[in-house]
Amino acid sequence: RMQSLLKSIQSASVLERLLNGNQVVNYADPCTAVVAKINNYLEWAMETAPLTIVRALVALTKNFDMQATTHGMEKVKCTGDQYW
Repeated sequence: RMQSLLKSIQSASVLERLLNGNQVVNYADPCTAVVAKINNYLEWAMETAPLTIVRALVALTKNFDMQATTHGMEKVKCTGDQYW
């Protein structure tokens, strides 16, 4: 059962290394991650018109994208309600 679950979330090469007791983590160059949170977002969103919310989030996303491009950073994609 565990192997079935792991097959659904891991690549075959990672799963093989994991099940054989080998190192699973590959080397990655050091990096810095930028994490931003909108404080009191839910309260703000409940009191704000939907179009205003969308415009604010689009502006914020565009700004993050512009900064990432300007500084040669890798942009990570959106997942669910998070912008990475």
